[in-house]
Amino acid sequence: MKKNKILDYVTQHYPDADIHFVCRMMITSALPHSKIDANSYKRTSGNYTLAITNGYADIIPYGSYPRVILSWLVTEAIRTRSREIYLGDSLSNFMKQLDISVTGGKTGSFNRFKQQFLGLMTSNITYTFKDSRSKKTIIVNFHVANALKFLSDNQGDFFKVKIILDENFFNEIIKYPVPVDKKAVNALMFSSLALDIYFWLTYKMSYIKEKTQISFDDLKTQFGFGYNDTKYGKYEFRRKFIIQLRSVLALYNLAKVSIQKDGLFLYPSPSHIKKKNDPLGSLEDPIRRNNFDGESAPGNRNIIPHQDCDLNNRQKSFGFGGPMESISAVTQRILSNAKNK
Repeated sequence: MKKNKILDYVTQHYPDADIHFVCRMMITSALPHSKIDANSYKRTSGNYTLAITNGYADIIPYGSYPRVILSWLVTEAIRTRSREIYLGDSLSNFMKQLDISVTGGKTGSFNRFKQQFLGLMTSNITYTFKDSRSKKTIIVNFHVANALKFLSDNQGDFFKVKIILDENFFNEIIKYPVPVDKKAVNALMFSSLALDIYFWLTYKMSYIKEKTQISFDDLKTQFGFGYNDTKYGKYEFRRKFIIQLRSVLALYNLAKVSIQKDGLFLYPSPSHIKKKNDPLGSLEDPIRRNNFDGESAPGNRNIIPHQDCDLNNRQKSFGFGGPMESISAVTQRILSNAKNK
């Protein structure tokens, strides 16, 4: 297998970090956040288009579960550098690995997780990238799994689950892994939108070199499937996006983001993945040069100060703790705030 410089760099400089990875399709084009009554799903954001048709499970994967499953699969593929992935003794134990509580019954977490797992493994996926500069179009068709093998019992659990990843999917995730913090993923699992924002913001901050403006209309195109293009639909998306963005910023508290009436201002910020002996995260890491738009990595450390980007003031206004507050404490505050919205 061709040597992967990014993975070698991670192994050398982040030996003790709790790092997971996500694939670029989870960042550039989002899965649905809720169930859709259709056999297909298509989402275009900028140069990227994600199209999904359902398979054996007769469902388009949606919500937090497929996002967390994909992150684990990508991480495991990178760790083992193999297309053969073993989930462990059973599907219910796999859920526990992902810090998902297992409950039974028709509406319990196990049945919902199993449905999303089968939907993700058997759906047909097409990923399209149009390069505006070279005028080239790249279309990749794949399944997440080329083959799925398991035993089952009378209770519906799966045992000795083995996945053989699709070769096109495997090559994609090995070539373009995006590092994220596993603890942050676990803390944000309550909201698929929060996960998408975290993945996107972590990636975005890896390469911006100057103040960058992003409109809520553009954010709605990328993250707002299911919201109508009416005044009320745009209002509701903006409201819910800001709620989940604040949850993300409570964890990724070095990200400099200013919320405006019509969109966001992003400022060059340290990575959320912290290098060994570098508590603030490096702005010059080779791992942060893994971008898909052909843009160079940030090299300017002269970050423009902005009153809305003051970390302590921002966290106080959001109702969250300071930079040194533990993730478990922040998680409890996030859940409490989410319930009160």
